[in-house]
Amino acid sequence: MFDKIKQSKLFFWSLESLVIVTLVFVLSKINFLFAPLGTFFSTLFAPVLIAGFLYYLLNPIVVFLMKTIKMKRVFAVISVLFLLLGAIVLMFFSFIPNLVNQISQLAENIPSFARNMESWIYSLADDPIFQQIDIAQQLENLNLSYGSIIQQFLSGVSTSLGSIVGTIASATMIIVTVPFILFYMLKDGE
Repeated sequence: MFDKIKQSKLFFWSLESLVIVTLVFVLSKINFLFAPLGTFFSTLFAPVLIAGFLYYLLNPIVVFLMKTIKMKRVFAVISVLFLLLGAIVLMFFSFIPNLVNQISQLAENIPSFARNMESWIYSLADDPIFQQIDIAQQLENLNLSYGSIIQQFLSGVSTSLGSIVGTIASATMIIVTVPFILFYMLKDGE
């Protein structure tokens, strides 16, 4: 009888599911042991992934330079990396002025947007449906002064400063490590 149960697919998959659920439960309880490993792999995953994507994007150009101009692989890789750096710098310098312009226009238009919103709310107050609501009192309760909005924004920025610093550090690490990984992938890619 036990032989039939052991041979049963239902028994096999039930036991397999039970083992997996037990393993996940136990590993979730000893998370403190695996947290450093998770941090290590998550730190290395993004640069390797980006370098791998760029490798598959730039390797045909390296092969093309090697075949048509008869360059050594190292010089072709260096040439392609300089071309990539030039393209990134060109995109950066064309993107940043537009971004600064957009942000300055947004900062200039915020007061007019607030006035338009206030006038829209007052026009809604003239509607007979909203006659029972004291809109002026409700606007005072919201405390929509520019000082309070800026104060709330600055307090939000100050509380998330650690997150901002962590993001900048992570981006810096990616920017520093991706070129090295990409160089060696392109150089020794075969």
